[in-house]
Amino acid sequence: MFSRGSAADRPRGFVYNSRIIIRLIAFVLPHIKLVSFNAISLVAMLSFMFIMPWFMAQAVDSINGNETNIPVINAWATPGTIYYLFLTALCLLAAGILRGVAAFAQTFLNQSISQRVAYDVRNHIYEAYQKQSFAFYDKMPTAELMSRATADVEAARMLTSIGLPRPFQTAIFFTAILVFLWLTSPPLALIAFVGIPFIGYRAIKTSVSLRPIWLTIQEGQAAMTVVLQENLAGAKIVHSFGRQEAENVKFQHRSTYVYDRSILGTSIRSTNNAVMTGTVWFLMGAILVYGGREIINDNMTPGQLTQAFIYLVMLTEQVRMLGFLGDLVSRSVAAGERIFEVLDAEPTISDQVDAKPMGAIKGRVRFENVNFSYDSVTSTLTSINLEADPNQVVALLGSTGSGKTTLVSLIPRFYDVSSGRLLIDEVDIRSVEVDSLRQNIGTVQQDVFLFSATIRENVAYGKYGASDEEIERVMRAARLHDFIMTLPNGYDTEVGERGITLSGGQKQRLAIARTLLLDPRILVLDDSLSNVDTETEYLIQQALTDLMKDRTTFIIAHRLANLKRADKIVVLDEGVIVQEGTHDVLLEKEGLYRQIYELQLRQQEEALESSKNILQI
Repeated sequence: MFSRGSAADRPRGFVYNSRIIIRLIAFVLPHIKLVSFNAISLVAMLSFMFIMPWFMAQAVDSINGNETNIPVINAWATPGTIYYLFLTALCLLAAGILRGVAAFAQTFLNQSISQRVAYDVRNHIYEAYQKQSFAFYDKMPTAELMSRATADVEAARMLTSIGLPRPFQTAIFFTAILVFLWLTSPPLALIAFVGIPFIGYRAIKTSVSLRPIWLTIQEGQAAMTVVLQENLAGAKIVHSFGRQEAENVKFQHRSTYVYDRSILGTSIRSTNNAVMTGTVWFLMGAILVYGGREIINDNMTPGQLTQAFIYLVMLTEQVRMLGFLGDLVSRSVAAGERIFEVLDAEPTISDQVDAKPMGAIKGRVRFENVNFSYDSVTSTLTSINLEADPNQVVALLGSTGSGKTTLVSLIPRFYDVSSGRLLIDEVDIRSVEVDSLRQNIGTVQQDVFLFSATIRENVAYGKYGASDEEIERVMRAARLHDFIMTLPNGYDTEVGERGITLSGGQKQRLAIARTLLLDPRILVLDDSLSNVDTETEYLIQQALTDLMKDRTTFIIAHRLANLKRADKIVVLDEGVIVQEGTHDVLLEKEGLYRQIYELQLRQQEEALESSKNILQI
């Protein structure tokens, strides 16, 4: 798990930024062949760009009747003629076309590399999500995780698309321009060189200043996504309570924060661009004064001054790009920090170094003085000592927050005990491989989740390649097969997002069938029948009676039928086992079980008897 402080509290500076950039560059290395071709195309593009101002200088000087430094043209035409100028322009056009071809290759390869990097980073993030334990998802909103795998990846991709090639391109530009200016006129090169250190300083300073700003912007955008995702998912609740305006205010508050931070970043970036552009124009003015004087004194040709100005214009574009690069690198570093927080997060549940696979089990489960806390402060379970023999049915009862769901969540190691031991067949579950442990345990969560797929795909989710006969068997056991057959597409019917086309009871039964298909030795039904009407539950109970044979079963429910069928009822109150026994034994005793029975369960017993009579008729 990773901790998230405010952006102002996090490390910042050139060294820290460089570490993030280096880690992002590591994703480029597997594509070194493409990088090599990209570098060749970049050099070719820059070469033609540098030679084009020289051709322009030759063209300008040829107007005055001066011979060019292009022997082919001198051999074919007379200086000062239109034909001579036409041939010079033709050379300029050829250089422009070749430069365009090289630019296309460079852009295509550059984008190919960056998209492959984004592909790799997204897959790494997704794999990291799959390895994380429940505690990770308990603390991180879904929309926040989605933002890191999408928007942050795209921001980081821009570093490999523009942020990495451009500095090299700019460095080559600066160096080459100074060389060409030096060959044209050493004083002109010195004038241009005066402003370069200041421009570099401004670019680095701005990049460092923008990083924490872009980090807060990306966190703000993630917060906006959380509000939007929750609002869309809970649209019925929002409208039924008339909270549309309140939700608008909440979203506008998040949006205003992002807007304010964006304006701050824009002002810093704009100021930097203005300062650097002003510096370049100051240098151009100085070159104009010096170059004009040299032309007057016949020490320089108009073509040479034109060449110098074109190089300075090209330099101006690179200066503008430096400002953009500072902004882009800041965004990428902020995104990279959020990405690496995910990739560096160690799952709280993982295999020990000497973990062994769990083979076939009998199904004996024992809690040995188990204590558990979600936050290491508030105790959720205290001194739990509980044993379930193979094939036993254990029912857990208690008020909301008593620890029922937490207790059964420890069995498949969704969480680890804070102290004590949890053993299956006298083996500490922390000493076996997690995947092999969970293959022996079937769980039906209280909040049933179905994928946007067909009924067949949802049932067979845990057993890839399950036959139609296997699927039909468990669906009949869950008393859902007959209903499926009334649908136009049968088992190939799409259930919609989160199974929206099915009723609550149908989703519960489909989840039961999905778990039964695994044929687990230990079965956990977490309030799994709470949304089923009494008559439907009676039919399901008939099927489950046979299917629970040879399984150790834990049932969390307030349904009397589940409690009566249990070999053992465990009553919890505030994380402590307060009673244990069968229905008849506990009903005879004063205690919490009898209180719950009188308040909630007696009416269910009467309704269940009524349902039996109806079904018998």
